[in-house]
Amino acid sequence: MGQLIKLLAKSIKFDGFKKENQIWRKNIGILTQIIEIQSSKYNSEVRESFTINIGIFSAKVHEMTWVKDVPVKPKEIDCIFRKRVSYFLDNQGDKWWMLQNEQDVEMLIPEIIGIFEKSIQPFFSKIDNYDSLYLILKDLDDADANYPLFKIQLACLSILIGKQSNGTAMLEDVKKDPVWGENAVKVLNNLGLPS
Repeated sequence: MGQLIKLLAKSIKFDGFKKENQIWRKNIGILTQIIEIQSSKYNSEVRESFTINIGIFSAKVHEMTWVKDVPVKPKEIDCIFRKRVSYFLDNQGDKWWMLQNEQDVEMLIPEIIGIFEKSIQPFFSKIDNYDSLYLILKDLDDADANYPLFKIQLACLSILIGKQSNGTAMLEDVKKDPVWGENAVKVLNNLGLPS
């Protein structure tokens, strides 16, 4: 990661979150809220760009989905809810910021904190248990909602909130997928459900 992005990550403070490198985490009982700066792979010595990814992690859903140990320090990629910051903004384009000098860093901090306070924090405040997470996820209608991994995770979450028949039906559907079908069978077997 470039020096300017490191400076930005060092300078930003999100209330209640603990920072490690460019990841902020906040544990709220059974869920973990995650904010992560993602650097562009095309960054250069003179220009750096980044976006912000937002996630909600559930250790139980992760364990059920992958049938293995849960990461101690989850990243956005480990989350059941994963969105770019543009999801929280009025415009639907993919939002990336450009940094060319330290003044850019200083100018962006209030903007990023403002986005957090106006959009991300209120969103996070609505999700504090499996039921509230399920209500958000079940209504997603973007490309992520059709991805087999998301369907497996949503199925596990459904089972956790007592909607076993819905969860089982989703896993049965994913079983037909040539790539993710085997994982769906593992989840069903691990939960003691017919596969």
